[in-house]
Amino acid sequence: MDLHDCIEVLRKRWRWAVLGLVVAVGVSVLATVLMPRKYTSQTQLFFATTGAQSNADINEGSSFTQQQMKSFAQVATSRSVLQPVIDKLDLGVTPAKLAQRITATVGANTVVMDLSVEAASPQSAQLIAGELSNQLVTVVEGLSPVRADGTAFIKVSTIAAPNLPIAPSSPQPLRNIALGVLIGSVLGIALAFLVESVDTRVRTRGDVERFGVPLIGSLPSAGADDRAGLIGNADTTTPWAEAVRRLRTNLQFATATARGCVFQFTSAIPGEGKTTTSVATAVALAATGVRVLLVDADLRNPSVARTMGIESHVGLTTVLVGSARLEEVVQPWLDTTLDVLPLGHRAPNPSELLGSDQMAGLIKEMADAYDIVIIDTPPVLPVTDTVVLTRFTSGVLFVACANKLRRPEMSTALESLRQVDAKVLGVVVNRLDDHHDGYGYGYGSSHRPAGPESASRVQVEAHRRSGTVPSRATAMSGQ
Repeated sequence: MDLHDCIEVLRKRWRWAVLGLVVAVGVSVLATVLMPRKYTSQTQLFFATTGAQSNADINEGSSFTQQQMKSFAQVATSRSVLQPVIDKLDLGVTPAKLAQRITATVGANTVVMDLSVEAASPQSAQLIAGELSNQLVTVVEGLSPVRADGTAFIKVSTIAAPNLPIAPSSPQPLRNIALGVLIGSVLGIALAFLVESVDTRVRTRGDVERFGVPLIGSLPSAGADDRAGLIGNADTTTPWAEAVRRLRTNLQFATATARGCVFQFTSAIPGEGKTTTSVATAVALAATGVRVLLVDADLRNPSVARTMGIESHVGLTTVLVGSARLEEVVQPWLDTTLDVLPLGHRAPNPSELLGSDQMAGLIKEMADAYDIVIIDTPPVLPVTDTVVLTRFTSGVLFVACANKLRRPEMSTALESLRQVDAKVLGVVVNRLDDHHDGYGYGYGSSHRPAGPESASRVQVEAHRRSGTVPSRATAMSGQ
């Protein structure tokens, strides 16, 4: 995963990143509010030698004192110092507990000690700090060597009396919130990548392109007006209609020097919009004047007739069982060059019927009579009907519904098609509404057109099966 992929993940999953940030900051704010207030009083002590008679004595005494300062800092939290403090102030705690609230620090090459005492109130902190410094002075001078005259070698003086704190030293809201922001940012980013790894739905063009198949079109979600307008052959310029026209352009490029191409439209699972896509593509192709036949070969769940609002009592199955000829059951669509072959009655043996010699002969007849044949077939994963039919067609157009189809499902479906040497001409990503995934034109469309490279790959695939589907010879009799 490179930097571009990481940015793409954060772009898609920014809500999770924000959620992690908000949660962490919220927890830090709540903890800050609930934490007990603590106040810190500070004082400073100066340790000096006494009775020096010369500069040499002063230097020697100062060096000795500096060497002892770390030891004196340890003495500040010892029982011998703290127990008298506890007894005098009636603190009701143990020396060990009190020591946790005391900090004694000494800098390098110095004879100054900083004492800090933390307590629940400003007054308590000041009182404890004052008594602590008094007791430390007594203990240190008692431990100090004495001179011949009986005076202590080290004398401790207070530089700064314990202050009365006016603001709590803990909690620190700004520090806690900053820490929450830092932790939340890391947590949010980690959460975004975790969700990305768990969510295997196809969401972008990049998800499709990773499968190594051409991406020949993408469609936004179609509203009722879009479907009615395009299927009714209206001259609409909605983003969905323009996207269908771009898909049509790619198919026209693929069939520029060929006639009688037979395309299957399928998907991995039900509900991905393959029927709407196949119907809209057929209508758009017919709008250019080419002769198009749209066939409903979904024997499990026929939807073409319902989508287009036509009768479906007779159709594909009627021809396959020999009860009628093709030209007798096709239905012309409005005043266009599109004919529609609905399913007819459902058959009890769909896979066997679609893989029969009768179906092979019928597809040949369709290819002879029309420039382009579009067949709406069942999803690949639930049934084998589509896989069986690939032997007789020029290629497969795979419809993948964004935010519904999962990558493992798409992988399995494409592998099923490849195992029977089906020619997957390309993928149409349906309901791709993320405007960040496109480039836009400024004319109401935010979806990138499939360029000549994608279309040329479709053309190569369509022509690889030369001879399987013959070129159109003559139009059907009576049409």
